[in-house]
Amino acid sequence: MLKAIRPDVLPCPNRTRHEWARWDAFIYTADPGALFEEFRRSGASFLTELTVLDEGLWGFEVTDADGYVLAFARVGQERGLPEDVADGNILCFGGRPTTG
Repeated sequence: MLKAIRPDVLPCPNRTRHEWARWDAFIYTADPGALFEEFRRSGASFLTELTVLDEGLWGFEVTDADGYVLAFARVGQERGLPEDVADGNILCFGGRPTTG
């Protein structure tokens, strides 16, 4: 979905205008873990590292050079969690699952 912006409203990251709208784009990926590692190796600026995002989405969030937040994720398996999380093969830090 694209948002129409009036000519007098300059583009800016969603979260600067509405705190409830933290993502500027959601991008589905079949393998968030592999993409996360590729981004990490490239020096990406993570807002949230690989974890369970809202409503059982397994993925991560990055910020781009202009401050926009991009979420890369997929829907998890059991109860919205990937199989390895549901099986207990993921470490938890601060109460949130993450890869070890």
